[in-house]
Amino acid sequence: MNGDVKTCEMCGQEFVCNPYNVSNCQCSQIVLSGEAKQYTKAHYTDCLCLSCLKKINDKFKEA
Repeated sequence: MNGDVKTCEMCGQEFVCNPYNVSNCQCSQIVLSGEAKQYTKAHYTDCLCLSCLKKINDKFKEA
């Protein structure tokens, strides 16, 4: 398997995290705003799935 299977802290969905090859990790598909990064760091201790990262980023784009 390529990467580690993790469970998203926000939604509970399983996804593959690839911290040793970030360019092949699902999180490399999004660029979080500064506000979204701060929110994520303040509320979660581990990785989130791409869908949840997009939701958080979109929340701060609307503000």
